[in-house]
Amino acid sequence: MTAKSGDRILMLGKIKRANPNERAGVIESVLSDDPPRYVIRWDSGRETVLAPLPGAIRVEPAKKKPAAKKPAAKKPAKKPAKKGKR
Repeated sequence: MTAKSGDRILMLGKIKRANPNERAGVIESVLSDDPPRYVIRWDSGRETVLAPLPGAIRVEPAKKKPAAKKPAAKKPAKKPAKKGKR
């Protein structure tokens, strides 16, 4: 899977404890696809360049923003009934 700017990234930790060594962030930019190099904005606020080893990260695609709702079309005003001869 190719990572893109805006995707979430989870760097998996090798240590399994009560607090696993995992980090999460957002890919700010892709510097290179082969070998992969990403600029990451971590959830802690820090920004780093990451060159992950195979199997060290999990990439989640960016969530698509819902389309903006269009305002409902106005119904035409009812025409007043014509007063006819009775």
